[in-house]
Amino acid sequence: MITILEGESLVNDASALIAYRYAVAAVTTGSFILWKAGLEFLLVAGVGILIGIVTGYLFVLAHKKIENNPVVETSLTLLSPFVSYLAAEQFRMSGVLAVVSTGLVISWRELLKFFLTRQG
Repeated sequence: MITILEGESLVNDASALIAYRYAVAAVTTGSFILWKAGLEFLLVAGVGILIGIVTGYLFVLAHKKIENNPVVETSLTLLSPFVSYLAAEQFRMSGVLAVVSTGLVISWRELLKFFLTRQG
């Protein structure tokens, strides 16, 4: 429950950052079309989340291949947000939302792994 609430809070923050980016662009250029900005907002946010989910699953697969090696597992965990952010920003999508969704995917995997090892 805590993971979901923290993730939701981060998504709100990231969405606010994207909206702020559009507000600054509207003020500096002097033009703003609401429906175009809305569609672009959905694209930037949606693709950022998608990139984060894909990156998260790739890191989950890497974690599955490298079990019982805490140094490598910790290194992968520390590397994942940077890879996710850079991948999203490379396509000019929301890096913050990509990091949040990557973190949620990886933490969900760890939560499932924890419950499965306690039961069996």
